[in-house]
Amino acid sequence: MRILPLMLSLSLLALSGCVPPTTSPDTNGEPAAPRLAMYVMNGLGKTIDQVDLETLKVTPSVMTTGLYPNQLLTLGKLTYLVNSGDHNLIKLDLRARKTLDTFNLPNGSNPMTLEVIEGDKALVVNYESADVAFVNLASKAVEATLDLPKGQPGGGVAIASGKAYVAAVDATYGGPEVDYAPTYTFSGVYVIDLATRTLAKTIAFDAADANPLNVSVSPEGKIFVGIKDGLAVIDPATDTVIESISFGTQVGSVQYVNATKAYGSVYSGLVSFNPSTRQVLRGTEQAIAVEGAGSFKIFRNAAYVTNFAKDTVTVVDLATEAASGSPIPVGDGPQDITFVTAED
Repeated sequence: MRILPLMLSLSLLALSGCVPPTTSPDTNGEPAAPRLAMYVMNGLGKTIDQVDLETLKVTPSVMTTGLYPNQLLTLGKLTYLVNSGDHNLIKLDLRARKTLDTFNLPNGSNPMTLEVIEGDKALVVNYESADVAFVNLASKAVEATLDLPKGQPGGGVAIASGKAYVAAVDATYGGPEVDYAPTYTFSGVYVIDLATRTLAKTIAFDAADANPLNVSVSPEGKIFVGIKDGLAVIDPATDTVIESISFGTQVGSVQYVNATKAYGSVYSGLVSFNPSTRQVLRGTEQAIAVEGAGSFKIFRNAAYVTNFAKDTVTVVDLATEAASGSPIPVGDGPQDITFVTAED
């Protein structure tokens, strides 16, 4: 039995810049967006909230999403919203609270992640159709589609050394009597040659239940994959797993501060490690406490961590490595965040 992308998202489960907020009205007659703003995508509420990063004032539901939203990706002044249930990409101007365009993908694709390759060329990872689509964001054209041999992708994509790295899992799920427990037959990462748009290699993990959740690329170009016990490290020079970093639990999102400091989310909060030496800096027992930590982003030396169940975003001051103030209340089921500034 396949699960919907939103259910997949469920399973994945201080500030700086003293710039006064702008108060003049925008073209819609609403107060203009603050100069430094965070936008929170709420998966269950199907809304986008605005948070003024100077005052932490929340303006709820400044825009709505489609069905089963999965990602907000900001590129300069524009932001793309990925809607799995509606099988589309929506181009937004978040500061003006405007929908600019809609890029419809084939029905049944269920896009999960959008990643830019170069210029207007981008890669879309489709969960239900189990493929990746090479798209042109300017012309709204699907230029090519590559089927993945086994499993369904859903853990993000990383671009490095002219290749894309896409995590995938093949599993069946039991009924309520076994708590929908999965039976895994494959966990791995597909390596895609971006020049030829072909599958270059399949990196299968030793354990079928490794269940890769997230793929990212470090400043020095290594690929880090969140797996059930921590992180697997892939060297793009050989496309092999060269090391594992054990945290004793699944690592979700990973964000890099620099070549020697990165943070990863575990349910109890944020762990940290050195991506160059692969040394654990903060293990799970020393994790920066953020209950129910989900996806997070780093902006101006602070980490903003979502809590899907509690409908909050916690701000972690990375200078002190501690939560700063009370969690920010947002809409129903925050899944992703992005930042837009007047200077963009």
